[in-house]
Amino acid sequence: MTSIRDIAKIAGVSPASVSRILNNDPTFHINEAARGRVIEIARKLNYNKADKKRGPKQPDSSLSVALVMRYGNMREFNDPYFLNMHKGINEEAKKWHIEISPILVVNLP
Repeated sequence: MTSIRDIAKIAGVSPASVSRILNNDPTFHINEAARGRVIEIARKLNYNKADKKRGPKQPDSSLSVALVMRYGNMREFNDPYFLNMHKGINEEAKKWHIEISPILVVNLP
C-alpha cells in the first residue's frame, strides 16, 4: 500500500506538498512540473485516499470508554457547551465502534 511519504520521497517533495497536491488545495502554489510529477507517481503507484481511512476495520466489542458525567440530562440539555461535547464524543465513538458507558457523578465541587 503506497503512502504519501513514499510518493514524496520518489518525487523529491515534502509529504505535506504531496497531500496538498492530491487534495487539490487551491491555496497551494508549486511549479507545474512538480505537481505533474506527484500526480503521475501517485497514479503509477495506484495511490488511493480511500485506503487511508482511519478507524478499526472490524467492530471490536472489547473497546469501551467510561464517560463521567457531572450533570444530569436536564442540566446538560440546558448547557450547550457540554451538550455539544457529549454529542461529539458519542458520534466519534460510533465511528470507531467504541461503546460508551456513561457514569453520572453528582455533588462534585
